[in-house]
Amino acid sequence: MALVYVGPLNVPTYTALSTDIVASAITGATRVGATVFIIDTADWYIIEDDLTLADYVLPVALSLAGNVEIGAVSIDQPVASSTTLSPLYGVQAVAVPGTAEPLVGSSTKVLTVTIFTKEGNTSNVYIGTSTVDKTTSKQIVLAPGALVSIDAPLGYNFNLNSWYVDAEVANEGVNYIAMR
Repeated sequence: MALVYVGPLNVPTYTALSTDIVASAITGATRVGATVFIIDTADWYIIEDDLTLADYVLPVALSLAGNVEIGAVSIDQPVASSTTLSPLYGVQAVAVPGTAEPLVGSSTKVLTVTIFTKEGNTSNVYIGTSTVDKTTSKQIVLAPGALVSIDAPLGYNFNLNSWYVDAEVANEGVNYIAMR
């Protein structure tokens, strides 16, 4: 069987057979952050930045109300051991106003981040792409004391190294806390 593309908003994004996996990758599986369901083994994978497959466990939620009998239930998928979340804290100051600085210096994948202005900032700080500055129209503007929280939708790659900061005043910037 060849790789089957189900769609960008579907879970899974792709289906395949275990025999389609070669060197921890599947030819044609190119959507970073997409999920792959292996039909013959019932294994789940997520596509990493380098297009290799990493183990993936779907989030599980169960909500019951009242007197509900659900019979014999077996949950044999390793839910808790698949991903360990840990906080990441940091500060990014802008040395030269008008020159965007990356929020972090290297690839840092996270699930969510809250970015808030440094205490003592006297002017606006700008968050966006590597071309962010106070004159672009594609930015998040944080006034002194402001914050913004950003969450990654399921299956998307949220890399803090792709986010940049600029400020109107030298040495002003942001603090952040992220979950990875």
